[in-house]
Amino acid sequence: KKFEKRAKSDNSWIVKVEGLKTLDLSAKNPNGKAEIEHKSPQQILNSIQGKDTNIRFRKDCEAIEFNFTDKKLFDLTHSYGFPIGKKGQNLEIPKLFYKNNLLKFVVQGFIATDGSLVLTKNPNKFYPRIESHNIHKELTKQIHSYLTKSGMSGHFYECKENKQDLRWKTAQKRYKFQLNGKENLLLFEKLIGFVNPKHMTRFNKFISYDEKYNKIINGLASNKVLFAVKDINTPF
Repeated sequence: KKFEKRAKSDNSWIVKVEGLKTLDLSAKNPNGKAEIEHKSPQQILNSIQGKDTNIRFRKDCEAIEFNFTDKKLFDLTHSYGFPIGKKGQNLEIPKLFYKNNLLKFVVQGFIATDGSLVLTKNPNKFYPRIESHNIHKELTKQIHSYLTKSGMSGHFYECKENKQDLRWKTAQKRYKFQLNGKENLLLFEKLIGFVNPKHMTRFNKFISYDEKYNKIINGLASNKVLFAVKDINTPF
């Protein structure tokens, strides 16, 4: 009876005596979560095309770059609804991803590559903001819609036109969505999750900063806050 009251966790479990004859004696919790094998990009790409794929790391943007040719994969990708050539403003998420409930993974990849986790000061404390701005109007609206339907709050709008970048022949309209605040940040990490290591590092830094900030100002007069948090605000 005493043992039955003990808390169960991934590192602690209870087995009935009558089950010991057939018990797997390895140190593995039968009630724990299944282990997931995390393959490297190299392994995934090699399994796709059945041969080694050259991958290089780009320090300028902290990303990996790979290039390979596979007609079957090309045709399969195109059959899902992805356009060939320039994507332009009409790029959108294919219906297949809605049908198979895969939008979460599309959003993960989109934020990892075209999204940002920004920290802005207002007025004495830094607050997080998840955002993205690009030329893909429909795609951006789809991502924003998925996030708001998941319980997050934010805005979608057309960016103000700035001076044309001389690198491009024509100026294209740009669109943006943003999710402000800690509540949105925590909900995003819980329901979707950051897969870009740079974003994950910034997320962890903010959580640590937020805890320290709240501890410092607890019970402190408002006119003393600015000086009290100076040291923890400096790194940002």
